[in-house]
Amino acid sequence: MKYLALISLAFGLVAADSRPECVAKANAFAACPKKCIDDAAPSAKCSAGTKDLDCLCKNLNAIQAAAVPCVNKCTPTPDIGALLNQAKAVCTCQTAPKKHKMI
Repeated sequence: MKYLALISLAFGLVAADSRPECVAKANAFAACPKKCIDDAAPSAKCSAGTKDLDCLCKNLNAIQAAAVPCVNKCTPTPDIGALLNQAKAVCTCQTAPKKHKMI
């Protein structure tokens, strides 16, 4: 269950307005789980990769369901707790209120 939530969070990360600091967090996923998420993104009508993190974060459940079977085949087996925390960090970053610079 935690693993599914992780995948959902991790791959609800891609939006046209993806923040660079959030993209960096998303790109830090190990290659196999990241590919699973990218492959699952279209099932939620999201783009693969880090261009539309908003879509990925808003569609965590669908992406999670599609990505989990793939992630379970990754070797070595990913630490689900760590993946979940990483996904949460990406979505928290992406959904945080934007700070405006004073001129």
